[in-house]
Amino acid sequence: MGRFFQIRDDHQNLRSIDYAKAKGSFSDLDEGKYSFMLIHALHQNTKSRQLKSLLTMRSQKTLSIEQKELIIRIMEQSKSMEYTFNVLEDLQAEIQKDLEDLESRIPQHQSGDNRNWMIRAIMARLRLADAKLVSLKR
Repeated sequence: MGRFFQIRDDHQNLRSIDYAKAKGSFSDLDEGKYSFMLIHALHQNTKSRQLKSLLTMRSQKTLSIEQKELIIRIMEQSKSMEYTFNVLEDLQAEIQKDLEDLESRIPQHQSGDNRNWMIRAIMARLRLADAKLVSLKR
């Protein structure tokens, strides 16, 4: 669940309108974080200096809107967003399976319900919504 949460947080930082309202658009880029998607894009673009150059620049100054949008385009061209979403779906399925396996080992209560409602509620809250790209221009 920890891996799922962190990757989801990285994904939401760049894709969620609600996240942008709460924490700011693309705040991970401003903070110099190497998100899951950014690492994937770097691996996909090992010969390209453009992404590495932009990332070096962000350690020296705040990136402009245009520079952030360029990083996002590079990640999209590298299919990093799509890859991340697929990893999240796989992790959600893995968590669901593990939860069901765990629940099947727990003796049933008198009510006949041995489901872990707390974990189920947490995972329901964390499910990915429609991933619409946040625009920097408002």
